Order: sequence, then C-alpha cells, then structure tokens
Amino acid sequence: MTQGRLVKWLKAPGERVGLYDVLCEVSTEEIAEKEFRVGDFAGVVTLVVEAHDEGFMAAHLHAAGEQLQVGVPIAVLCEEEEQVAAAAAFKPIANVYSEPAPGWPQQPQPAILAWQAHLAKGSQTVKCMG
Repeated sequence: MTQGRLVKWLKAPGERVGLYDVLCEVSTEEIAEKEFRVGDFAGVVTLVVEAHDEGFMAAHLHAAGEQLQVGVPIAVLCEEEEQVAAAAAFKPIANVYSEPAPGWPQQPQPAILAWQAHLAKGSQTVKCMG
C-alpha cells in the first residue's frame, strides 16, 4: 500500500484517546488489487488506524475524503488535556519516510518487529520475541 483515502474520523479534537482506540478509517484499492483480486473484482479495503498510546486528540491534520501517501502524519496526539491547544499548533514534517525538511531533525525509521521479520526484504529467518 502506498496511498489511501481518509474515510472518516472516529475521534474528535479534544477527545480522550485510549490505547488501541480506533482513531479513523482509511480505504485503499491497492491491497484489494494486489492481494485479493478475484477475476474482475476490484474492491476497496477499509482499514482502521488505532492509537498506539493514550492521551488526547489535539488536531486532525487532514480532512475526511483526502487521498494521502503512506507516511503522511494525519493527527496530533498529546498526553494531557491541558496540552491540547498547544499541541494543535504543532506542524509535523510532510512525510516520515522522506528526507527531513531544513531545520527538522532526522526522523527514526520504523523498526520491523520480530514477528514481522519475515516481511523484511531478503530475510530468511524469523526470530521469536523475548
């Protein structure tokens, strides 16, 4: 998947976010085209984006209906409710997978977790976590 359409937001700015709460829905045709194509069927797959931490939704960076590249930040979360206004003004880099903008620090590349090791290009072994 290289891009998707932001279908709808399920958490509003200022709303409390719990661990693994669903923040929004994203749809793509790429997964359906490449992985699940049956004959002439070219369906749309809708995926959910879950929170990986607890806190508060400070801002939506993109509106529902927008087509976005993978790696584009879509929301700003903060730890405390008192931080929502300040965090809403934060402007992230354009894409976490591209080169940083001048003045921005280099963003860490996402790590492949052990249970995803088989997805690494050229990987021949899968290691257990722990």
